[in-house]
Amino acid sequence: MKILILVSIFLLTSCQNEPDSSLVYRVTKESFSVDIPAKGHLFAAQATIISVPQTDSGVNNISWLAPEFSAVAKGDVIARFDDEAIRTKSRSERHLLAMTQQDFIEKKGALSQELNNINNDISIVGQEKIFAERYSIDDERIFSKLDI
Repeated sequence: MKILILVSIFLLTSCQNEPDSSLVYRVTKESFSVDIPAKGHLFAAQATIISVPQTDSGVNNISWLAPEFSAVAKGDVIARFDDEAIRTKSRSERHLLAMTQQDFIEKKGALSQELNNINNDISIVGQEKIFAERYSIDDERIFSKLDI
């Protein structure tokens, strides 16, 4: 009987709850942040493309640009272009236009002079024709042998 009591005590103590020896994590509410060290460029998920106006004169140089990451509204100036190249080209084109106008004036003067010479020749030929018709001589001695 002693053995039976010992066995029953042993069985009862063995079925008893043991203190939980597994790892326990206690969760509390705290601020959470994830820092990932990285290198490279970030691109906006939604961005507005700003393009340089197309010109026939070539490259447009930017002389002023709004600071990066500054807030802008519709109608704000965000870039100013250098106008020195445009001014230089404008002066060059005006000079070329003035030279072309001067060439035109010279050609017009030369054509006017040529027209005056032609008109003078026409009037002289007209006078010679009138003179020849008025004073024509029908003397057979004046004609060559081939004309006779």
